[in-house]
Amino acid sequence: MTGNAALLVIDMQEVAFDGRVTPPIVDGDSLLRTVARLIEGWRAVNRPIVYVQTSAAPGQPYARDVHGWRIHPDVAPVGDDIVVTKRHSSGFDGTELAGVLERLGVTGVITCGIWSQFCVANSSRDAAGLGLNVWVAADGHGTVAPTAAEAARIVSGTNAQLERAGISARPVERLLSGAR
Repeated sequence: MTGNAALLVIDMQEVAFDGRVTPPIVDGDSLLRTVARLIEGWRAVNRPIVYVQTSAAPGQPYARDVHGWRIHPDVAPVGDDIVVTKRHSSGFDGTELAGVLERLGVTGVITCGIWSQFCVANSSRDAAGLGLNVWVAADGHGTVAPTAAEAARIVSGTNAQLERAGISARPVERLLSGAR
């Protein structure tokens, strides 16, 4: 199913989970476990993993000089994993991501990470616009919201919008079974 795809891990930075600089991702511990499972499964089949990391302007949340800029240690890159920094919502906007994927020779991507309705959705749409096959990990992205119910509504709404755009939203376990 997922053929020759790379895994894109989007903005899974410490700041999004600890609540010290910005409100934390709703149910962040569960999201970390789910994304870690996806990463582990992707490594097990020796497929490429590319991290997309926001690098905001100095002094802003997600800036290199602010607490929590690093990728969360529960899902951090290792070995041959690639890290691409970005300044905008989409991992493709003004970055080397398209070239990295081309050099890897992949024909598709699986997206996961944070800010469902922004960074995950925009990166997924831009990948599809480049002609890549795109799958979003339906249970592998999250957001900030006033309540867990509102966050769940945003995640499911984002999945539905991406599906309408021709992007498949699949649970992590289904994505992993298609990679074997």
